Amino acid sequence: MLKRRLLFALLYFSEGAPMGYLWFALPYQMKSAGISTLEVTAFTALIGIPWILKLVWALAIDALRSRRRGYRTWLLAAQAGMVVTLLPLFGLEPGHHLGLIRVFALCHAVCAATQDVSIDALVIASVEPRERGSVNGWMLAGRYTGGALFAGAGIAFGVRHPTALLSILFGVIVIAALAALGLDRGVTESPADPGRAIAAVGRKLRQALLTRRMAVAGAFALVSGAGFESLGGLMVSLLTDLQLEARQISTMTGLVRPLGLVAGALIGGVVADRLGPPRATGLFLMTSVLSIWILAASIDVRSAPLTAFFGMAFFAAGLFLASSYTLFMRLSDPSIAATQFTAFMALTNACEAWSHWASGHLEARLGYPATLMVMASVSAASLSLMPLLAGANSPGHDAPVERRGTRLG
Repeated sequence: MLKRRLLFALLYFSEGAPMGYLWFALPYQMKSAGISTLEVTAFTALIGIPWILKLVWALAIDALRSRRRGYRTWLLAAQAGMVVTLLPLFGLEPGHHLGLIRVFALCHAVCAATQDVSIDALVIASVEPRERGSVNGWMLAGRYTGGALFAGAGIAFGVRHPTALLSILFGVIVIAALAALGLDRGVTESPADPGRAIAAVGRKLRQALLTRRMAVAGAFALVSGAGFESLGGLMVSLLTDLQLEARQISTMTGLVRPLGLVAGALIGGVVADRLGPPRATGLFLMTSVLSIWILAASIDVRSAPLTAFFGMAFFAAGLFLASSYTLFMRLSDPSIAATQFTAFMALTNACEAWSHWASGHLEARLGYPATLMVMASVSAASLSLMPLLAGANSPGHDAPVERRGTRLG
């Protein structure tokens, strides 16, 4: 079990490392080059679009599996694309090449989102429901550790040593690809007829999405993360406008944020396995909302321990993310794992994108404290949906693990 957790954590590390650079280090470089907060949040919203639309090709990933082409094949192809799309970023400066940076960052996001679909599908197909909370915690820990290291390094050293930083990123992805070769392919027992396979997956997906519980879960995924997603989108701009030095911002993004998220994810996954995903998710969502309200109320207070409040907010976010991902996995049918779980994840990514966009516009009018208060209140409103998801708390609701060549030895 430990080997499996570490393998999935490594794969998510390779996914999170470039995200840390693109979502935090690049925005810092943009702000340092005089680019407005509105344009910075527009950039992070743009590279979130493929994560929203990944459901489109998740359908193909599920439907076109065969003896020779399983989830692992898609995973390796996506990792190759991640490397190729990072290459053009060598030598590009935000102040002069923002348009090109947008293009290549968007292409990279497409590949990273495809990798994410493949990893999640392998987890649902191969991990027992009672273990998914802890596995989710380890995966999120891997993602946030990778993101933190490269966000912090990108802010501290990226302007002076971009080539070295990007080279290390390439190495991380290559190592993860080599580790992925040890995965079983995640194949079906017989070759798929493309037309019939896509139609069959489409029918299953329609049946799943037309239930009330799935509709409620989708609405919850779209709204519940508004508070902490807005905090993440505004964090670099907020710290910069508070006139913190680069070293301090690097510490916040590369140490405080990831430590909070990693600790929260590991604990949240275990608690979700014990309490049940719906109960844990509701509890941790309220915890997240309260922590953001406290942080927002403290921004303009000079003596406030902002570092501790930021850490508390991200710890609560980690708790919520691990438990909510486990909830969405429990609601997903393993036979269409890539498609159905990706639908939930696409909605959480849509939440991230609209939250970044909305918080950028609200901040220009209301300032940081009021913006965070409003967005956290949106998250709080989604708690009203939790009673309708309570049925997923029962072990009898768990779907069986798919046993057709997807086990990890």
